[in-house]
Amino acid sequence: MPEKADKLLAWDRERRIVLDELIRILGVADIDMDSRPEEFLPYLERFVFDLDYQNMTDDDWLWFHNSLASYVAQVLIVRYHPTWDLVTDERGENYLLVVRGRDGADRAVSPMDVVHEDFEKSIPPDVMRMLAAAEFAIGVPWH
Repeated sequence: MPEKADKLLAWDRERRIVLDELIRILGVADIDMDSRPEEFLPYLERFVFDLDYQNMTDDDWLWFHNSLASYVAQVLIVRYHPTWDLVTDERGENYLLVVRGRDGADRAVSPMDVVHEDFEKSIPPDVMRMLAAAEFAIGVPWH
């Protein structure tokens, strides 16, 4: 169990580093991501819309995927105070946020999966749609 707990702490720390880097790149350090991450959404959506997807490298895609998943996770963390869980499936390790839904059942969502699934729908991806999909998966309404 300590190994799992260590991995969860490391994941959350790395997620926050990626998110802080994105905030720095977009020049909006004055937004309080620990209480009002929704204020970041217009800046992130503009960034997503303006990216040059044709010229992105594999590393660019990985960073972009991690950045969007970090943001989705941050919104859920601030709104619903979930816990992290780590599961292993055929793809390897997958980090999940677990929330008690409106129906009283615990539900989990992988921010990485939410972003991946949105990439399959359209490029550029839609951050608002990602947030709605994540909240739907855990049984809570999008605000």
